[in-house]
Amino acid sequence: MTAHRLPFDGYRAPWLMTDPGASGTITVDRWGAMVPIVSATTETRTLAVPTKAGLLCTVLLDDDGGDVTLTVTSGYNQTGDTTITLDTAGDFVTFISVKIGSNYRWRIAAQEGTGATVTDVTAETITADTLTATALKLAVNAVAAAGSLQGEGGNLVAGLNVVSAADNTKCVDLPSASAGTVVAVVSATAAKTLPVFPATNESIDNASDNAAVTLGAATAYTTGIFIADNASHWVSILGDTA
Repeated sequence: MTAHRLPFDGYRAPWLMTDPGASGTITVDRWGAMVPIVSATTETRTLAVPTKAGLLCTVLLDDDGGDVTLTVTSGYNQTGDTTITLDTAGDFVTFISVKIGSNYRWRIAAQEGTGATVTDVTAETITADTLTATALKLAVNAVAAAGSLQGEGGNLVAGLNVVSAADNTKCVDLPSASAGTVVAVVSATAAKTLPVFPATNESIDNASDNAAVTLGAATAYTTGIFIADNASHWVSILGDTA
């Protein structure tokens, strides 16, 4: 095989593997394997442990006569989950084989409709001209109000902070400002105010450096959103007390 023939020979390669049938085992023997499953009723399949690293394998529910539970031998993620359900025609999961120590394992490269548990991607910074999402979820942090002076309070973080123990005196501290950081605060203690301090030598709204902004007492919850517009200043959006 010469380099210029690779695209043509790849196109002609036998990518399709035969569905082993109900309760059968899929043993991947080629790169880029596609296994179209046809079910007649509720069925199972097992994906055998890979024998080398770098294999790609896609398992697809081609004809839905009933749900198919796919068991991935030795797990498909770091936590060792093994079962994936394909319940609608077109559901698929694509695996890549990796080497972990002396063992070969499957990990999910892509999936649709299966609800497989895939580790979330975490990044310090993501830059995009446009970000479109079906849902926006903030990290949730539980924090207890404490102390009464700047630097003594519960530590707030970027995301949603649910604060307990407000008593009109105990407070919380914002993290050091960094432009664009958003800190949401929900005080869950009824009828108690909550002072919110900036970091040392920083400020909130038009208050002086190091001065607190106080979330008002509420019948149930009181809220505030703090957005850093530069490296030393926060803008607050205080919610109505309720």
